[in-house]
Amino acid sequence: MKKLLPIIIIILCVSLVYGVAPVTQIQIYVGETGIEIEYPKITTLQLNRDFKFHFHLFNSSNGMPILNESTSCVFHLYNSTGSHIYTENDIKELHDDYDFEVKVNGGNFSKVGPFEYRFQCNSSTSNIGGFVSVPVTVTKDGYDNILDIGMYIGLIIFSAIFMVGGALLFFMKRKEGEE
Repeated sequence: MKKLLPIIIIILCVSLVYGVAPVTQIQIYVGETGIEIEYPKITTLQLNRDFKFHFHLFNSSNGMPILNESTSCVFHLYNSTGSHIYTENDIKELHDDYDFEVKVNGGNFSKVGPFEYRFQCNSSTSNIGGFVSVPVTVTKDGYDNILDIGMYIGLIIFSAIFMVGGALLFFMKRKEGEE
């Protein structure tokens, strides 16, 4: 049996080693076209507060910023029931030469809860387009309360572990003194 064990181990190890076929084809996505839209990752907004959304547009095929007047964009805002509550059409004005900016009145954020906005753009000269659809939450103070709750729960758990550990050390030292 002692002589069989090394043979079984070698067989198991060898069975795990095998040759992998070489890579014969590399896929490169050439000609991928469209408008890539970048934006600040805002997750919460404050109740009844005006907000400016900022967007940067890039050509997906070459990464160059899109700044020309031939690109028009539309902004849509939806409330928690999916109702379309705000639209801004034909956004062409640039702010600081790079930002496409949309200012939304705080009256559109009059209820606490989930919202969603969509920003879509089309270029009439190069026949490309793109869009983003982003969920946001409206809260009373504009902060993500879930993070606060998580922080408090973590603090409570840490405190409980610290207190239990301290009590165990106290009782262990006390028992040593009694002996």
